[in-house]
Amino acid sequence: GASRTVALSAHLDSISPLPDGTILSLAATVSDGGSVAAAATRNVVADSTPDLALGLSSGSEPVEPGGLVTYELVYAHRGSTAALDALLRMPVPVGTTFVSASGGGALVGNTVEWSLGAFAVQAAGQQTLTVQVTAASGEVIDATAEIFDQLSAAKPARASSVAAVRSARPLTLSISASPDPVRPGEEVVYAL
Repeated sequence: GASRTVALSAHLDSISPLPDGTILSLAATVSDGGSVAAAATRNVVADSTPDLALGLSSGSEPVEPGGLVTYELVYAHRGSTAALDALLRMPVPVGTTFVSASGGGALVGNTVEWSLGAFAVQAAGQQTLTVQVTAASGEVIDATAEIFDQLSAAKPARASSVAAVRSARPLTLSISASPDPVRPGEEVVYAL
């Protein structure tokens, strides 16, 4: 089992920025030269607004029935005024059951909530949500999350992640991207 990392870098144009919410997608495939292959896709959201930002990642794909998936939620405040009562929440994806949440995340109904309280300008953080896959091979798990200030009318930040469920994974491939979301003028670095 050898392992290799390949880095790919892209720069978001700040002169003609993409519309807010534009999805930038990178797909990669690795093969053993025969019939065994693995694929991964990583989406990054173009963020042209200065408010709250959110990224959601499930790590590698595909996921196995009965296996655990840990979602990473990375959030930041890039606005000019502090959020007074920030709330991060993520519904437990259909085809999974709740296992655990970091940082005081509480299961409320079928949604995990993190009460972040006062969230300063330029502050950032991350939380994780671990679920067990109940979906069958061939199904897709679609996860979503959002962060917003409960005491203001500011637009919430939303993120999503999709993972295919497959029984056997002889090869794996994952992609990470930083930063996510990416702003005009910033460079995004992908690690495969």
